[in-house]
Amino acid sequence: MARAHQGLCASCGRHRKLVGRNPDGAPWCDACYSTAGAARLAADRRTVILAAVAAAEPTLGEAAVLRVIDQMSEGRRFGQLADHLRAHPDVLVIGPTSRPPVLDRFVEALVAAGAQTIKAIDPTCLDCGRTRAARRELPGGAVICSACSARRTSTRLCAGCGRPRRPYARDEAGHPRCHACTQRARNDVQRLEQVERLTSVLSAQVALDPAQIIDVVTSLAPRRHDLQVLAGLLGDHRLTDPRAPFVVARLVIALRAAGANLPCPPCGSCQQPAGTGASLYGQRVRCQACVRYCPGCARPARGEDERVCGRCRRDLHRLRAACATCREPDRLLDDRGLCRWCRERGERRCAHCHHSRTLTTVDGERLCGPCSLRRTVDGLLADDPPGALHALRAPILAAEPMTTRRWLRRPAITALLTSLDSGRLALTHTSLDAEPASRAVEHLRDLLVATSALGSDPGRLIDRFAHDINQMLVELDAHDARIVRAWMRWQVLPRLRRHHDGTADIGAAVTNARRTLRSVIAFLSTIEAAQGTLTSVRQSDIDHWFASPSARAHQVRPFLAWARRTRVLPPSTMLPPSASGRNDRHTDTERRWNVARRLVQDVTLDTVDRVAGALVVLYAQPLVRVCALTTDDVAGDGDVVTVRLGGDLLQLPEPFAALIQGLPSPRRKGVAEQLPGCWLFPGQRAGRHLAAASLGRRLRTIGIEPRRTRLAALGQLSAEIPPAMLAGVLGLKASQVVRHTTRAGGDWAQYAADRAT
Repeated sequence: MARAHQGLCASCGRHRKLVGRNPDGAPWCDACYSTAGAARLAADRRTVILAAVAAAEPTLGEAAVLRVIDQMSEGRRFGQLADHLRAHPDVLVIGPTSRPPVLDRFVEALVAAGAQTIKAIDPTCLDCGRTRAARRELPGGAVICSACSARRTSTRLCAGCGRPRRPYARDEAGHPRCHACTQRARNDVQRLEQVERLTSVLSAQVALDPAQIIDVVTSLAPRRHDLQVLAGLLGDHRLTDPRAPFVVARLVIALRAAGANLPCPPCGSCQQPAGTGASLYGQRVRCQACVRYCPGCARPARGEDERVCGRCRRDLHRLRAACATCREPDRLLDDRGLCRWCRERGERRCAHCHHSRTLTTVDGERLCGPCSLRRTVDGLLADDPPGALHALRAPILAAEPMTTRRWLRRPAITALLTSLDSGRLALTHTSLDAEPASRAVEHLRDLLVATSALGSDPGRLIDRFAHDINQMLVELDAHDARIVRAWMRWQVLPRLRRHHDGTADIGAAVTNARRTLRSVIAFLSTIEAAQGTLTSVRQSDIDHWFASPSARAHQVRPFLAWARRTRVLPPSTMLPPSASGRNDRHTDTERRWNVARRLVQDVTLDTVDRVAGALVVLYAQPLVRVCALTTDDVAGDGDVVTVRLGGDLLQLPEPFAALIQGLPSPRRKGVAEQLPGCWLFPGQRAGRHLAAASLGRRLRTIGIEPRRTRLAALGQLSAEIPPAMLAGVLGLKASQVVRHTTRAGGDWAQYAADRAT
């Protein structure tokens, strides 16, 4: 094989493999050739981008555009930008400019460089037709917005199967149906159409009633595929064709049995008419004279030269009967009377406890789940003498072995448990905070607190949030960051600490505070991108922000209200009404009672959903209070079951009285579930109740909108029950009851009883 040509490259001056000549005619190497090609490609891409920007923004200087291009030169991404502008040269004018992401970043850089005409243009959502930021790209290039994406991915109760599924279509009544039910309905329609076509074809060949033909066709071809096969064969063969395939011959026999005057198909063995009682075994038409029944199993499966059928011949030296262990009939047994499954199950025995279970290999031994979990726990947590985490041994050993052992074998958890149990690492919240943040570490923290191995520190979340504020404000201007920091110090953090009384779980409150702070940072970043600050913000900027359809836009209102109150913003600044000041839509009365009727009658619903739904639909309870109910709040005295929602006891009717006494419901056998608890609705984390957001998702899955339904219930109760009594029984604020009573046309003067006496 010839060697590659080696020589001196005229471009780089090195002795390398030469691949051709440069534009000046001198030889050059492969590296210089590739470099020159990349330079030409980059120049072509710059030309395309410059032309597109010049057509959309003639006033923007070429030098500024080149600086932006140099910032965007990211290899493959830079090529995507050039290719997109080459395919859509007017995209910077007509949009959308927010897709693909590299174009969105390029437009942001151009705006920062001084572009006035070029701006971010969102695409048109395929579902709602509005111009909004794209959330998801569909096959074919179409996009949908966040709201439509949530609508597509959210689950609703399917009207067809009754299970929570993603809505795929809606029926004539407007009820959601899942993809499986929609596809099943379409298949049924197509199947009926095929049955009608076959009926019309067969009616022209036989003198039978169409209803009889439909019964015959549906019995022989129950599936849509069977109908398609039958239709294809009937297109090639008539019913009187003696050479028709088995499917058509079987149809002829069925039609003859229904009374059709058709010739009998021939026997597949003797070629004589099969006659009455023809055998169809093995997809062969055979007359009674040619069929051979097996004396062992009585099936028409024996060949002409066979004494018994093939199955009976294979079983001559086998024992086929009911298994002595599992009692399953017609099993092949060994000399001990065991089938294969019971025989293999008996061979799987744990090397430690000798029980027949599913085994796993631990240190070279085959152990069952509980024994393998105990072996793993013994290697991590000392039992004699007991270590610092000895209280964790019992709940861990009582948990489901496979999942628990998988969690314990995580390297981070293994090292952390060993260090804490041996005392090498102090058993404090500070030590756990020093570990990399993960759900496994937080799960361990909850277990330690629930077993009293680690003291509770409810204020830790507030302290961590206060510590993270400075890091979150780094991206803001120093002046705006100082204002936000003052708002957090004097408004947000004191409210969180007042909310925290030493025992309450304030995780949701801290999470909401973090979310609000991020929204404030996003608002101020938008103002700063337009070369402004909070003190110079205009009313139009605020109106434009609140005009956004996203839910986080209104999270900025508390900050702006505080800024207006402290004179950071002018007193004339107009803000939209707060969420508490808006009139929410209520669920209509008929729908609410339909939901209540379903909670009473539908025994397929989970007990948690039925009880929580009843407290919301019938007694106007907020989800936060429902989640925080404990077993001490429920009392039973004979047939009377009461629950304490406020200062007074509320008697529950059936079936909810019996259902609430069965709470908390048995759940999966995790470590957290092995610890004693007091919550009626326990969560997945040890010592925590179910989060209100999680309960809300469960209720929406079964068709209950918690807030709207609760407001509808409160409106009805306010019109029927004296407000003071209602406030005491339901545990609601007096001001809230007065507001709803006034809306319902009532007044405190209607109830003259003295509650104090």
